[in-house]
Amino acid sequence: MRRGRRDPGGVRMASNEQRGPEGFDRDFYLAEYPEVAATGMDPEEHFNRIGWREGKDPSPYFSTEFYLETYPDIREAGINPFAHYLAHGRAEGRVTALSRSLRSRLSLRLDAMLAAEAAPAPDPAPEGGDPAALLFDSRFFHAGFYAACTGLSGGRAALIADYLSRPVAERPSPHPDFDPAFYRDTYLGGDDGIDPLIHYITEGRRRNRYASRLAVARDMSLLVRRSGFDRRVYARSLPVAPRFDNPVEDYLLHGQEHGAVPVTGFDGGFVDRVHMRPRDAACAPFAYYVRNMARPWIFSGIAELCPVYEAVAGSPLFDPAFYAHVAGIDPAVIDAALHYVLRGVALGLPTSPDFHTGHYLLRNPDLRGARINPLLHFERHGRAEGRVAVPGARVPPPARAITPGRAARREGARSVIVVSHEASRTGAPIVALNLARILSQSHDVIVWLGRDGPLGEDFRAVASEVVLGIPPARDARELVRRLAQRHDIAFALVNSALSGVALEPLALEGIPAVLLVHDFATYVYPRGSLSRLVLNAQLAVFPARVVADAVAEETGLLGAASPPANIRIAHQGWNGIDHSADAVLTPESILARIGVTDRAAVRILFGCGWVQPRKGVDLFVQAAARLARESAHDWRFIWVGGNYRPEEDMLLSAFLADHVARAGLTGRMFFFDEQPDLEAFWSLTDVFFLSSRLDPYPNVALDALMRDIPVVCFAGATGIAELEPEFGFAVRAVPYCDVAAAAQAIDALAADPGLAAAFDAAREALSREMSMETYVARLVALGEEAAERMAATRALAARLAGRPLPELLAAAAAIPAWARLVATPEPEPLALTIAALGESGGPLPPLAIAAEGGPVELAPDPDPLVRLCPPLPGSPPEPGDWTVHLHLPEGRGAQALPDLGTLTRHARVVVTTPRGARAGIDLPRRVLLHPAPAPDALAGLRAVLADNAAPWITHLDLGTVPGDLVGLLIDEELAGAAIAEAARGGRFAVAIPGRGAELRPRRAVEAHAGAGGAPVARRIAPAFAGLHERAALADFIESGGLPGPA
Repeated sequence: MRRGRRDPGGVRMASNEQRGPEGFDRDFYLAEYPEVAATGMDPEEHFNRIGWREGKDPSPYFSTEFYLETYPDIREAGINPFAHYLAHGRAEGRVTALSRSLRSRLSLRLDAMLAAEAAPAPDPAPEGGDPAALLFDSRFFHAGFYAACTGLSGGRAALIADYLSRPVAERPSPHPDFDPAFYRDTYLGGDDGIDPLIHYITEGRRRNRYASRLAVARDMSLLVRRSGFDRRVYARSLPVAPRFDNPVEDYLLHGQEHGAVPVTGFDGGFVDRVHMRPRDAACAPFAYYVRNMARPWIFSGIAELCPVYEAVAGSPLFDPAFYAHVAGIDPAVIDAALHYVLRGVALGLPTSPDFHTGHYLLRNPDLRGARINPLLHFERHGRAEGRVAVPGARVPPPARAITPGRAARREGARSVIVVSHEASRTGAPIVALNLARILSQSHDVIVWLGRDGPLGEDFRAVASEVVLGIPPARDARELVRRLAQRHDIAFALVNSALSGVALEPLALEGIPAVLLVHDFATYVYPRGSLSRLVLNAQLAVFPARVVADAVAEETGLLGAASPPANIRIAHQGWNGIDHSADAVLTPESILARIGVTDRAAVRILFGCGWVQPRKGVDLFVQAAARLARESAHDWRFIWVGGNYRPEEDMLLSAFLADHVARAGLTGRMFFFDEQPDLEAFWSLTDVFFLSSRLDPYPNVALDALMRDIPVVCFAGATGIAELEPEFGFAVRAVPYCDVAAAAQAIDALAADPGLAAAFDAAREALSREMSMETYVARLVALGEEAAERMAATRALAARLAGRPLPELLAAAAAIPAWARLVATPEPEPLALTIAALGESGGPLPPLAIAAEGGPVELAPDPDPLVRLCPPLPGSPPEPGDWTVHLHLPEGRGAQALPDLGTLTRHARVVVTTPRGARAGIDLPRRVLLHPAPAPDALAGLRAVLADNAAPWITHLDLGTVPGDLVGLLIDEELAGAAIAEAARGGRFAVAIPGRGAELRPRRAVEAHAGAGGAPVARRIAPAFAGLHERAALADFIESGGLPGPA
């Protein structure tokens, strides 16, 4: 598959989409300049002698005017620009542009599409207009936040009146994401007479100005890390003097408003008009472009758009009439191909009966982030590669992917899939082979290998069928489907993160997956990749608590549950003794190498592993030096492992050799290369030192224990340390990287006369704990639990799949890319992704779901406690256990209340208002109006808490609902769990989460840069649109989480 490439400036140059001038285009030249034909000259001769001097273009993809203006050295030299470009300029990295005529035609079509899409713009607030009305209707005045910052209470109108009554310079921020001091100093010249928020709403946002220093810092970091910002290009393009020393900062806060560009070929005005305005985005255009660079629908300018548009328009797979009907556009007004390239790709729309964009992207996850138009990829590459473009087409798996194993199928037994990334003779595949061997005694085993290898025949000996290779998603799901048709599959064991690619097809076919994690998240990159697999498996099994804690820490930092709800702990079994015929060292040859003639007179400390910092070889040498100096025993020290190259490796090996010499260990410390069999070394070992800084649950430590050899390790570095409470006579866990304590423990174990007796006494317990049979039995039980979780996930997904596609698109768009197992615009996988993360505690962030069905641009944390998440099993509570409190502020009538008919069947619904019983509101039957006046939502909540003992409560301040909403409706499908909001142009949907990990209200504290740049902590009053324990909610309010009554 071919992918796009990026130039050093970060602007996409997709080699399989972009077209450049390959030579003179005679037909184009004559069509554009018909007067040339009348001269009788050859068109190319005319251009070379006369045309270029007149500014004529030789090709639709070369602009003579642009080239001469961009490169004055060519203009001053009087050189034919096209000839120079073909001979030298292209190789030198010089760029060109579209011809003037082609650019003009496409610009007209683009203008027509944007005009048709544009909603009638509201009239700008006239000078001296009503600022209160402006703020009332703006989402940038957050009543709850303003009340929390000022300690005031009251309805939205009253809070706005208070805000406007203060001197402009003393008005506090009414929104957590707006910093008035920053905005005033940056954009208003420090003028205290202009209200920063009103200016931002009426003018600043339209000009892509920033609302806070934090937002600027985020985009600065983004551009520095990912964009290839060219300071020289920026300096040349800036028509005025810079205001800030840092060019990136200057671009964001100053240059972008003056049309400056940070890389050659970038058109900020184009990005703003075409991509940002329709999505109500406000930031510097280049920051927006870089943030969305992985999406195939974004373009840096019309020059980048044109070749893709022309290729799509000319494709036999694009049917304008078919597409216009599907997209709901008038092809007489909006060019269908242009709409598809800019909008339809993001929506996953089909272009004809022969190509479905969403389906193609679903089946081919390798295209995600490749920045290639899906239709063009299929036309140019995908069809020849055997990829499928429409749903329902039969996709056979790769030839011979499923082959018979040598084990007979066990009649009546359920099947288990064992997935291993390869069949090499290394740690994880050996574990997988042992799992398959033991499972084959009770189950029909299917082995799925990513790659064949030395253990391949051993796997085939215990499997009824073997799958070789993990194909692209287009084939993998069909492959799993075929296996499910031929076997009664109970679950799949996905052995190690390297096999995690199998999780997607297993999930899509409903096969419960148990992921066996053998790695610390600390050293798995990119960050989040291991957490993604954990959150999307039905269960993730870790060999030790310390390994699970590393993932839990990462998921917490990334915004997911910590720990995830699907984590389980099961100590991995011992892989057993596997003698190799290739072993060449004997105990005698080893003793001769280390210079020992009297074995009884010495003690031998053994360590092994690849020579690298994680294995702590340097710590092993330090402990050896201490033992050599301080122990009464005569010690020898042996390390076995590859990569010890002191003559070549200047990063570690050379320093280890020097350390050995300077510590006086020459003749006592010995390095051996990696060995096919360690049995000879074990026969000589007194103590095994697991010196690793991080080593999850190494089988080599189990090898030692099963041979009655004690182990010393570092607490917090390995799961082996967790065996110490039960087997302390044999396992000593010393403080992390404390070599002095390690040396002391090693010496004590070597001198322990009762060690052999202790091993004998614990033989049965140790064998049971280390047994692979015990481990497999635990995994089988966990497989049954995984099946139950998969059933719940699929039931949840089925409910979600019936929701409108825009809601699912919005939910998926809001899930961070690192957490998504399946990225697709099709309802079934979208629903499955959301449901799986909901079950495991994945990052389902706050959502305000757009109604128009397009790709959703979500503001950061628009409402900290509103999530798209149906109730988890066991909720909503029984009607007597649940109270829903809705506060209706002053100035809102009954039309702002939900249609409460469904909700009242699940909960006691209480409404509070500033006027209490005197409000005179006509409420639906069974909805109660609290008699006490409540000046604001929090006072109403306190009143409801005081007179209602229901253990579960939901609170929603309707004053936080945007002013342009015309009402609220209860979603019948997710009764008692969702609130659907009817808004202009369509419907919104948000949901109240069910019982889960997040039962306490969230304390949201954000750091904002004050006028002097120092962080200022501000508390955000949450809206509590969630299901919470009544006692926890009361404690939170009582303990100062929210301000008391005025």
